[in-house]
Amino acid sequence: MSDQIIKLEGPRLLPNVTYPLWGVNKPNYCGQTEFQLTCKNNQNLTLVLTNLSLQVISFDLENQTLTVVDESLFEGRCPSMSLNFTGANQFTIAPTVEKIDLFICPASQMVSPLSAFTCRKSNGEIVTYYAFKPSDSVTDCVKMGEYPVLSSLLDEFQRSRLKLKEALVKGFDLRFNIRDDQSCRGCSNSHGVCGSEPVSGSFQCLCYDKLIRLMYQEECE
Repeated sequence: MSDQIIKLEGPRLLPNVTYPLWGVNKPNYCGQTEFQLTCKNNQNLTLVLTNLSLQVISFDLENQTLTVVDESLFEGRCPSMSLNFTGANQFTIAPTVEKIDLFICPASQMVSPLSAFTCRKSNGEIVTYYAFKPSDSVTDCVKMGEYPVLSSLLDEFQRSRLKLKEALVKGFDLRFNIRDDQSCRGCSNSHGVCGSEPVSGSFQCLCYDKLIRLMYQEECE
């Protein structure tokens, strides 16, 4: 695995992405089922977790981290993700993430939020989410949940240098867990290529002979 952080900009295939990730130009035996990436509009890579579509911004394969954004935010809609999202499948919120409390307030209530974000829910309802400073006293507003943002942006946001939506569309980090990490390392050390059995999805070290190994390297690496 490379320790390079890979930023994704514009239409491209999966660049230098290896096991357990697969999809687009990489067949399923290059990765694990839960780690499939798809290409949307021939431009953006998408990871789907329990019906939640997340746009992938970058990879940090050495630290097993993806930076992702809820695609709904780019479409003028409210986040599809639960406001108390902690992860799904083999993905969890990374330590490089902080949470912003989101509130809704009565229309008649005069509030002075740190920032606000108006969006359309899936049922067509227009809603405004408010974020306040930790020291603010919020009495008539109702906390709806917490939303993850990059820790590196929190200070800018709290100093009003970054608006709420700007912080949200910067994304957040997800850590992924490889079930057979040790097996994969052993496979790589023996000059094999980490992969999976296409039907069962169980780990498979692809290293039958030099010719086949080169073929797998071209497809999976």
